Amino acid sequence: MKKEQATDFDFEDYLAGAKHNLGNYSFKQLFRLLFKKIHGLSSNKAVAVRLGMTESRLSQCLKNPSELTLATIRTILDQFEHPDHRRYLLRAYLLESLDEDFIADRQREYKLGDETPGEIRAQIKLLKNQGRLITADTLCVAAAEKSTSTEFKFFMYFQAFQLRETLAQYGFAHRMAFKIIELAKEIGDEYREIYGHSMRLRIKARCPRFAVGDVAEEFETLRQRLQLLPPAELNDKRILIPTDFYLWHTRYAVMIGASEQGYFQLSKELATRIHSEIEAWFSRDPSAKRTLTLLRARLYGVTGKYAALVEELSDFVADGNPDIHMLRHVATLQALAKVEEDQYEDMFLQLRQLYQTSMSFQDYARARVAQLRIAELGEKYLFDAELQ
Repeated sequence: MKKEQATDFDFEDYLAGAKHNLGNYSFKQLFRLLFKKIHGLSSNKAVAVRLGMTESRLSQCLKNPSELTLATIRTILDQFEHPDHRRYLLRAYLLESLDEDFIADRQREYKLGDETPGEIRAQIKLLKNQGRLITADTLCVAAAEKSTSTEFKFFMYFQAFQLRETLAQYGFAHRMAFKIIELAKEIGDEYREIYGHSMRLRIKARCPRFAVGDVAEEFETLRQRLQLLPPAELNDKRILIPTDFYLWHTRYAVMIGASEQGYFQLSKELATRIHSEIEAWFSRDPSAKRTLTLLRARLYGVTGKYAALVEELSDFVADGNPDIHMLRHVATLQALAKVEEDQYEDMFLQLRQLYQTSMSFQDYARARVAQLRIAELGEKYLFDAELQ
């Protein structure tokens, strides 16, 4: 696929942040432009020497990009540090060699046709598995806006909220919580209005400008408000129906999560109170054992009680495999448990692996936790040891 000759642009302006369409350049044009502007190399001889190949081989590569080997492509991309330069060079190569445009595909807006709700759910699942979370979110919002089913709207907005929360795009996630609150008010559903507010508070707790303690009090207000309503039917199949346990658990999960992400420091008194309330819930609701066990393990993790954490994780794993939402917490806690065994290198290795896995799945919130733990524990177990 041939491209028309594009006009040159001021490269310094581009590096300063001006937006230019690098996609207008062919592989050969972009190759020459970048080597000239970045490395000051304009002759084939100078570029060939830098790449470790002959001039004739370089001329052949530029004439027929489709014949480039993967090793040669890697050598070319390694000459540039700026991710946009590498990305668009690779795009130009794939476009001319395979007629594939991965950038346009990832950036396109999702347009709905006559898909059924079941087909839309299947498509969202596929997009998630492909790591295309923003496209999945776009589909969720488009489906919600198009649907005439209130239940489906709630489901799609909640899916969009979870996707944006995973991406650490908290402004968009907050907007989805507001959508749910707005829809619940519109149909007079106070239960789901309360649930929407709990979602809003999950995001509010991640904003440093707001005190996590104040957010916790708002959760308590929601619990009091829920207690004034008639109990929901036990066979109620609607989604987003809050329970007293859900609001209690989310309140403390938010506080512990804020501590994990470095926004909030649990006091000794608060940690003791949370632990006591967890113990009380074990007696009140045996069916919530796994949820409570994981919450207690996370509490041990942020308070540095690694011996108790090891024992808690052992009990948790013995009860069965965690679901995907629990798994990301378990992976972090398993790395922290290495501290009790003095296996610091293994701990750092697991945290680095967790970070890489989280980034590959676009779970930026969990990636942040992994990075904070690496820095925090590195400070404590590496530098403190050197100072002693």
